[in-house]
Amino acid sequence: MTAFAGTPTLPEDQLVLWRTLFPLFRALARFLAPWRLEGAERIPKRGGYILVSNHINWKDPPWIEFALGRAIRFMAKRELFQIPVIGFALRAIGAFPVRRGEADRAALQMALKVLEAGHPAGFFPEGHRSESGALIRGHPGIALIARRSNAVIVPIAVIGTPRARLGAFWRRDILLRVGEPFHAADLGVDMANAQGLTDAIMVRIAQMLPSEMRGAYSTRDSREPWSIRGQDDFVEVVAPTDFSSADRLFGEWLAERRLSRSDLRDDDIRIDIVRMQDGRSAKRYRVWKSFAPHERGSR
Repeated sequence: MTAFAGTPTLPEDQLVLWRTLFPLFRALARFLAPWRLEGAERIPKRGGYILVSNHINWKDPPWIEFALGRAIRFMAKRELFQIPVIGFALRAIGAFPVRRGEADRAALQMALKVLEAGHPAGFFPEGHRSESGALIRGHPGIALIARRSNAVIVPIAVIGTPRARLGAFWRRDILLRVGEPFHAADLGVDMANAQGLTDAIMVRIAQMLPSEMRGAYSTRDSREPWSIRGQDDFVEVVAPTDFSSADRLFGEWLAERRLSRSDLRDDDIRIDIVRMQDGRSAKRYRVWKSFAPHERGSR
């Protein structure tokens, strides 16, 4: 029985070659296109987890594996498995196919089976590479997997793979940022709302990307459940689906900068309720850079 029909088989037996050659390929990749990895301590040491990432280049899947030093069972579009060389390579690394544009129960079963077996499974919720490098709105399939498995979710932001030239070993253009692991239930979003849950997961990736790469998750007046604007001088956090989500998200933003609410002056922060274009109310935080304890200049 193949992974293309019926009950899928776990691609564990396909990883023998990959495990054998992985150290060699990893060393070669580090020489051809070195990478930087931030937040490596956040990667679970054992067990299955859902890895979610933005997708901007063909190098994303292998370089994620090389950086993490562990085989990740990536979900990839079915058409790639029909190309002889690429299909062989995908099977060798334990990837499994999905039929895009339709509800693929076999792919869902395979993802759940991988996670239940204690292996990490990798997903690009956007569904395909972003030509511009900016985030595309995620597809709800990842929410179904997160909901059914209740597995921990590890977000990773990939930056620089399109401009990384193979052979330019003196450059380190590729940056991988690992976010805090979480469960779907931690997001404060209605679990029955697959698209809303997907958007909330995507925002965790967007938080780690430069503002120009946040794409569908960068603007305030959008249909996404959360949005963040600004990075250094100004930040705006909006959460329309659940006001407590805005509180938590803003708390995380402060914690990343080793700050707390006690560091804020009254005129450093503005909190109000705004109305989104789709009619929903949202809680909004607006904070200026002058709030930093060591930087109390006027705005």
